[in-house]
Amino acid sequence: MEIKNNENQVDLLDLLSSSTYVLGNRSGIQPLLIEMVNRAQSVIEFHRCTLLLLDSDNQTCQLQTVLDTRPDIPYVNLEVHSPDQEQLAALVSSRHMQMFTDIAVAQQTLQIIDDPALWDGSFKTFLYVPLEAYGVILGGIVFATAEEKNFQEHDLKVIQSIATHLALAIDHTMMLEQLQRADHEISRLGSFPELNPAAIIEFDPDRNVTYVNPAAMEMFPD
Repeated sequence: MEIKNNENQVDLLDLLSSSTYVLGNRSGIQPLLIEMVNRAQSVIEFHRCTLLLLDSDNQTCQLQTVLDTRPDIPYVNLEVHSPDQEQLAALVSSRHMQMFTDIAVAQQTLQIIDDPALWDGSFKTFLYVPLEAYGVILGGIVFATAEEKNFQEHDLKVIQSIATHLALAIDHTMMLEQLQRADHEISRLGSFPELNPAAIIEFDPDRNVTYVNPAAMEMFPD
């Protein structure tokens, strides 16, 4: 894996500046991930990208392949309930990138990322980057490549910038989805009086009618 030299600065600036556009024009985390990782692929050379995304209480994690450049290689997309808390804690507690050129060490360290195609012997370099937004670890992302690569400090800074923008985008999308779920629940609860077959009439302290449900309108039409 390496930062591509041709017009890499232009590509990087376009990638980071476009994250705002992606946030405003994508619905849901999945399209967002695909968009951001595809854009990252224009700056970083890698062959497989796998994401681990945690829920708010670390009781469930989503494991999925976001991109693989090889043909006919299966993608992973599964939800892991009650993941191994010791493995998870070790991964979450590490807030720094980790690079591996030994597949056995990489698989042992990142064993909670149970992606068979990631550990099938095709790759020689693995880079794990935590996804952190506002001090909270949301998960991590693994970039794998078939060549042995050494990263320079500038390369790692570029990768960290991409991961930071991706984490912020994920956090933003997750918050929007939580708000949408909350709005749906409020609407659902608000529909109870409308569907109740019993008459419901609400008065304010001055005895003015402030609400009448359909059953009450039918019972007291005047």
